[in-house]
Amino acid sequence: TMLMYWWIGEGFILCDDSENSITRILDEFSRKGLLEPVEDERKLRPSSYKMEPHVHSTVIYLAKLMDLFVLYSPKGKLF
Repeated sequence: TMLMYWWIGEGFILCDDSENSITRILDEFSRKGLLEPVEDERKLRPSSYKMEPHVHSTVIYLAKLMDLFVLYSPKGKLF
């Protein structure tokens, strides 16, 4: 997944066990209610996740405070 490669590049997870690491992390985030898997009856495991708007806003706010990345400018969304 794109998220897995991003986290490997940032050094959040190691390449050696990346599939298991990302699965454990996403399962834990889901269990805590931070993410919700998007179910697809044709697939065994979810391939995408969604966030509640308040969780998304909090993540963006914290990322901005920590200078991780910028998604929004005064004119709106950058991407």
